Amino acid sequence: RTLKVAVPPYRVDVQREADLVEDILRIYGYNNVEIPTAVHSTLSYAPRPDKNRLINIAADHLAATGYTEIMSNSLTKAAYYEDLKSLPAANLVKIMNPLSADLNVMRQSLVFSVLEAVALNINHKNGDLKLYEAGNCYYYNAEAATEENPLAAYSENYRLAIAVTGCQTAPSWNCKATEASFFTLRAAVELLLKRFGLNIYDLKCESCNYDIFGDAITLYLNNKPLVQMGQISNRICKI
Repeated sequence: RTLKVAVPPYRVDVQREADLVEDILRIYGYNNVEIPTAVHSTLSYAPRPDKNRLINIAADHLAATGYTEIMSNSLTKAAYYEDLKSLPAANLVKIMNPLSADLNVMRQSLVFSVLEAVALNINHKNGDLKLYEAGNCYYYNAEAATEENPLAAYSENYRLAIAVTGCQTAPSWNCKATEASFFTLRAAVELLLKRFGLNIYDLKCESCNYDIFGDAITLYLNNKPLVQMGQISNRICKI
């Protein structure tokens, strides 16, 4: 048998079959529905690794060690990427109708948004900073596009950026202030990696030529780059 039902326009809550079945059961009576002797269920499996869980672990760890989370706009200015070899302007995802010249592309890196937050705080006389930001970065690669899938040229990756500047420890009556350095950042990175259960002695460390940094190193895990860190170059600081 089939039953044709016309839903009145004022019943905006009836959108699917389950909503209709619910009303039929009310009329028929819930007590008249037989309860089965066996209950069948299925197990759901969460994807591994669980991205949200990893993000929360990193955020909780950094917050517990004195770092402050920042959140910035994914839109940024193309001028940041001019003449960069490591982040070429040709790989920028451009906005077709930009609001301004400062918001005309999608970011390729979190570095510039973090530096904007650092500059804003320093201009307001708050120079002792320990910041972190997590978010997506966006890329365009024309060679990856195909006739069947032109959107293959666009991709995004989730990244984490950590920044330290100013004094690592505040001065007190019995000790002087300690300036933050590259080793302050490296210690924070190594502690975070240990929090995820990695043995830092299994990582391979090499110097890298990354034109955002003056002096920088790359940490490799199984020959894959895991972390890049260093001191921001003077050229980038002047932009």
